[in-house]
Order: sequence, then structure tokens, then C-alpha cells
Amino acid sequence: MKYTLFLFYLIISFSSFSQFVDYSKFYGIDINDTPFDLGISKANSFNTFKDQPFFRVSFNPEGYIYEKCTKFIIAPGGGFDFSDEATRKKENCENNLLDKGFFDLFNSKKLVFSTKDASIFKECKLFVLTFSTNFSDQKMSLILNKLSQTYKSPQTSKNMSWGKIYSWKFSNKELIVRKLNKDNTIHVDYTIN
Repeated sequence: MKYTLFLFYLIISFSSFSQFVDYSKFYGIDINDTPFDLGISKANSFNTFKDQPFFRVSFNPEGYIYEKCTKFIIAPGGGFDFSDEATRKKENCENNLLDKGFFDLFNSKKLVFSTKDASIFKECKLFVLTFSTNFSDQKMSLILNKLSQTYKSPQTSKNMSWGKIYSWKFSNKELIVRKLNKDNTIHVDYTIN
């Protein structure tokens, strides 16, 4: 009886797991957001980037939270709404939008956009989210544990001459964690195909 209940629990846990993972978000970053939401200054000219197939920008979690959450206190007509309800919605967004603990593990946070078929910034699509940090066993464990809690165990794990690689593949996305021996760093790349 114990084994039957345990097996039932595992089946339910596994089947419900896939229902709760939102692959269009990566720890709160919406991969469908415009470059403006994700860190491109509106002062930039698209002409600067249009002849390049890709361009990279630094990701600022606090700036992203500001862009996404300020809309809750903007009233119709452009004024501000400081009512209790609007303020509560903004604060809830600020506290729950991103997994700050995950992003705090990295000292470099970059977003790579594709300019393919784009004529203005808003048409540029997010291609890769890339994060890196200095290696430590503790950081590597924290990163892998966090990713495994969200996406289950890596589908592949290989020791290479240059370091170690862990990877997950989803329908049109790929998540790769690399430990590079040469410069003693950890890199996490979430690629959208």
C-alpha cells in the first residue's frame, strides 16, 4: 500500500509539474517583452543596430521592475493614481515580478536581441538571456538547484576538456549552464529558437 501511494504521489507530482512551468518567462523576465521594457533606452536610435544581426544590452533587474510595475500607478490621461489599490498593485508587482535571489547570483546579466525582420526597436525579438558569475562550488550548487526546482534535472550533463556543461531542451528554447575552467566562471544561457 505504501508503494502504491508513493507511486501515485510521484505520478501526480510529475504530471502537475509540467502544468506550472511558464516557458515564456525566465525567473520573471517575459521573453515577449519589447526591448524598451528589457533595458533599451528610448533615446537609442534603431539605425545604430539595424545592420547587425544581433545586439546585446545589459539587463538591469531594478530598471525592469520599474518599467513593468510603474504602469499600475499611471492613471488614464497620463496622471498618477496614488490610491491604495493602485499602490498595492504596484508594490505587489515589485515584490513578485522577478526572482531577485536568482539574479543576485550573477555579476553580469546580458540580453541579446535579433534584428531579423525588424524595422523598429519594438520588432526586435529577444534571442538569448545570458548570465555569468565567478565560479564557486556553492554558487554552482545554488544555480543548479534553482534551475532543477523549476525545470527538473538537466537532460544532459557532460564533463568536457574545458569544463562542464548541463543542458535542458524545451520545445523552442534551450537552457545551458557551463562551468569554464579557463576563466573559472559559470555561464547560464537561455536561448529562444
